[in-house]
Amino acid sequence: MNKHIKIKSFNKLHILPIVMLLIIGGSCEKETYMIPDDFKQFFVFPAGSWWAYKNQFGVYDTLTLKSIDSKMESTNIGSGELHEEVTSKYHTINSGNMVARTFYGGKNGGKAIFHFCFFKADESFFNDMTNFPVLANNVHKLFACNVDVEWSILDSTIVNNDKYLQVYFNQASNIPESLNLYPFKCYFVKNIGLIKKELQNGEIWELVDYKINK
Repeated sequence: MNKHIKIKSFNKLHILPIVMLLIIGGSCEKETYMIPDDFKQFFVFPAGSWWAYKNQFGVYDTLTLKSIDSKMESTNIGSGELHEEVTSKYHTINSGNMVARTFYGGKNGGKAIFHFCFFKADESFFNDMTNFPVLANNVHKLFACNVDVEWSILDSTIVNNDKYLQVYFNQASNIPESLNLYPFKCYFVKNIGLIKKELQNGEIWELVDYKINK
């Protein structure tokens, strides 16, 4: 007995769009933005690290890194893009608990821009640092934290009688009067972090000792 098998035929014109969508969808890679390593060297340190500072009045303060957390976050809702975010929790003798956080700030000329912000609970941003690109005269201006910030790179500077090389320096302007403790001048060094800050109220804090935990 002959068996009759019915084969359903498909219109090739109907299949083509589906195949094309699968090919395009499968080959499309979503962007993932990681914080540059040379930017991390300013602020990503092991938990347990600490920094001791002294102001011009002989007052000491110690900044201790209690914990650090790194995770991937969505860059834009529905885009599938991801960016790395790092949150560091600190405790200081004079100011209590502090938080430092990075966040994705978009792209500038195709380069992913990240911000590093140091702030207290219920207060405006304490400081802002950006992984700026190489610009003419080593100067970069940005608008951040409700103030204008200008970054530059110093060949060297003296802090507490110690000489530091390749110092990343920022100076803020147009600071609201309410931000009395905002540091309008900050000095950062790779693999050490903040070595000096000058506050709006006239206080100048300099690094006197530190320990980067292993």
